[in-house]
Amino acid sequence: MKPRSPHILKRVEVALERPRQGPAILRKVAYSDDPSMRALLGRTILAEKLALRVLSGLAVPRLLAEGGGPSGSVSLARSFVRGHTLDRLVWAPQEAIGLWLFIVGQLEAFRRRGILCTDLKPANLVGSKRPPAVVFIDLDGAIPLRRSDRYPASEIRCSPGFVPPEARLRDSLGESAVVFQAGLVLGSLLSRINGVALEMDRPRALRSVRSRIAGHASGRFAALLEKTLESSPSRRVPTVAALARAIRRLGRDAVSAASWSYYERLQRPYARLAEAFRG
Repeated sequence: MKPRSPHILKRVEVALERPRQGPAILRKVAYSDDPSMRALLGRTILAEKLALRVLSGLAVPRLLAEGGGPSGSVSLARSFVRGHTLDRLVWAPQEAIGLWLFIVGQLEAFRRRGILCTDLKPANLVGSKRPPAVVFIDLDGAIPLRRSDRYPASEIRCSPGFVPPEARLRDSLGESAVVFQAGLVLGSLLSRINGVALEMDRPRALRSVRSRIAGHASGRFAALLEKTLESSPSRRVPTVAALARAIRRLGRDAVSAASWSYYERLQRPYARLAEAFRG
């Protein structure tokens, strides 16, 4: 993959290869004609490589190749499950709920290894339905976990539609910003809501989510999801670990048998590496 015209200051090219057999491969090449920018891009890709190493064995791509790319660029190649990004698939409520349980469990496992995964959104997850499988494909937003729970706002990556309200007002953010993104992942899979919809008409957006959950999860589960989407960080579930504990307190009966079964099928390959939610 050759960098385009030399006047481009910054460029990140991504190529997806889908061989007939074996896993898909994502190649990323970052290039700049400015040495300082090239160094910054290099550090970004290096951070992603380190995160992939630390999280090896969990629901992340397998690192295939490292090293420099053409003309002083830096590159990264990863393999992952065949499928589509989650926003391109249609999910039944029971599937979306089971999927979310799996995502939260993986985020907790990442956290135990000292990694906080930011920039959560369905487009950063690839999944397939048959067989059920999900992988976090873009770890640009993976950062080292801090003891203080205060991060420069620039470190907590937020894509349009998945920006917590406080991100526009503060120079530093807490882990509750990631919890907000995690809640929006389920909200968007259930009824296509995003942060903009919450800001414009929060009651209507939450009613839409509740209507999709009804019959597939308990009122307590719906209340917990709403707690992740609080506009004020002080009223929100504070950390991914706290969210996982809250799910464990709710127990298996808080979701339908179909949702739980879907979660267990996703969780099975990682049973030794990520603590499962128990029935």
